[in-house]
Amino acid sequence: MIGLTRRLASVAAMFLAGIVPAGWAEPQAEPTPTASSIAVTGVRSFLPVTYQADRQNWAIAEDNRGILYLGNSSGVLEFDGTRWRHIELPGKSGAYALGKTSDGRILVGGEGWVGWLAPDQNGSMVYVSKVADLPEAFRSTSDRVFQILNTPQGPVFLSDHWLFVRTANGALTAVRSDDHFMQAAWFQGALYVLDTGRGLTRFDGGALRSIAGGANMRGLTMLAAEAGLLIPSYNDGLVRYAPGSAKPWQVLNPTGWSPTDGADVTSSAVMNRNLLALGTAKHGVTLIDAGGEVLRHIDAAEGLADGHIYGLHYDGHGGLWLAVDNGVSLVSLNLPRDPAAAPFRAWVRSVVGTRDDRLLYGGAYFETVGGVQQLLQSKPQKLEFPNQYNAFRFAYSANGLGASGEMEFQTYMRGVDKDWSSWSTRTEREFTELRRGTWVFRVRARNANGEVSSEGTYELEVRPAWHDTWWFAAIQLIFVATLLILPGQARHKGLQDALTTFAVILPFSYVSAAMSDYIKHYSAGVGVFKILLSSTLAFLLDPIKKRLKKSVEKRNAKRAARRAAQGADKAAELKN
Repeated sequence: MIGLTRRLASVAAMFLAGIVPAGWAEPQAEPTPTASSIAVTGVRSFLPVTYQADRQNWAIAEDNRGILYLGNSSGVLEFDGTRWRHIELPGKSGAYALGKTSDGRILVGGEGWVGWLAPDQNGSMVYVSKVADLPEAFRSTSDRVFQILNTPQGPVFLSDHWLFVRTANGALTAVRSDDHFMQAAWFQGALYVLDTGRGLTRFDGGALRSIAGGANMRGLTMLAAEAGLLIPSYNDGLVRYAPGSAKPWQVLNPTGWSPTDGADVTSSAVMNRNLLALGTAKHGVTLIDAGGEVLRHIDAAEGLADGHIYGLHYDGHGGLWLAVDNGVSLVSLNLPRDPAAAPFRAWVRSVVGTRDDRLLYGGAYFETVGGVQQLLQSKPQKLEFPNQYNAFRFAYSANGLGASGEMEFQTYMRGVDKDWSSWSTRTEREFTELRRGTWVFRVRARNANGEVSSEGTYELEVRPAWHDTWWFAAIQLIFVATLLILPGQARHKGLQDALTTFAVILPFSYVSAAMSDYIKHYSAGVGVFKILLSSTLAFLLDPIKKRLKKSVEKRNAKRAARRAAQGADKAAELKN
């Protein structure tokens, strides 16, 4: 091989954005793909005019919920399958590397800085800097972090000239390259790093050790495949390194792959044990099997936003996401769902109080359980609002978006809806004049295959007005009852009738208010039923009023007779 010049290595580093997986899970019974068995069921592209940010996207990561993040030249883009959101970074700079830690956090790397995403007090994801404890020699430069790799030893950050390894106990090891780093991969319990000056190396004892036979190995990416490290090299084509084997180095000669094709590969992703994806600088994506055989090419002619691929991510639902030079593309493939993928679920993505257009909830919960960032609500977290703040707008979405067909949604709010709404592509719903009480908004999604997601919910409470509280009702009842019970000899008959009427109407008004939601719910569309329920309450008022009035009059008559008897006894005593 001919070694790269420093200039070529610097340019090559800008192409690096693929996130190499931390390692392999236990073997699964996955079918071996063939060229005839891999079918593209759809391609969907999102151009800069859609997501309203820079044209170039470098890396892709997915959080535990299934929400996607893209490293863009103007920051981080958040995409929930329906809407895009821009997360600004220091100095409005670009994000060139993304990764996910074992505790669920999305790590971000840029020029001279690193950090992660976390929800703020409203539940909107924001950038949190973690660069303070990195060497000043790194922070004071514009050295670009182009890869973040999660490993059992901790997260690994790779930049043009620096390798940072953060161990589980928090210790940081920093290694500087005499030339340029190119890519890192975790394989069989060890960290391997491609360096333009030394070729393939292994991280051991806090330093990089040369690999026998790997001094001339150069490539922009590596894949940790089952049989070994696959390296699309510059001059030797596709090379496999299997440490510990009788023949550790092997040059593969797959059909449809020339020795110079490796120089065109910029990024990679493992889709399953038997299927790998290679992103290229000019010609889209190439799918290969674990043995390196070329299965399929997918390029701009099939609908990709651009043929220049910087980053790849497989979502486990058959979707291969591409960060490209002019947008984002989603390629849907006829692959079975990965059991480790995020489940198909709907979310409430935001809640806005429309009285003042204030964001109340930004889509993520800032909760950590057992050291793992949750983001999804793990237990009821109900917000309370005053009586006059009773109008809200809910936005919702779901993961598992396919390239063909839109996601559809159903919503339901008990007390407002009789049943789930009809399926619709609508992604927002607004409610006005919600009465006092607890309200639970529910949403579920249906994908193009007809599969229905788990529900997303959001619970809130509208507090009653002071004149609509139980204590105010109790005061009224006690006051009226007291007036009725007090001796009534000085009470005018008209006042007595008014108090009696009020004592009957008051509790009935509260009963009617309490039943109004049920009357509305069960009588929806049947006006006669609603009239009958309301009339029944009204017809009960008169007999109850008469009975109460008779009871009060009887009690007053007894009191009057008792007072008359007491007066007669007193008069008799005086006479004697």
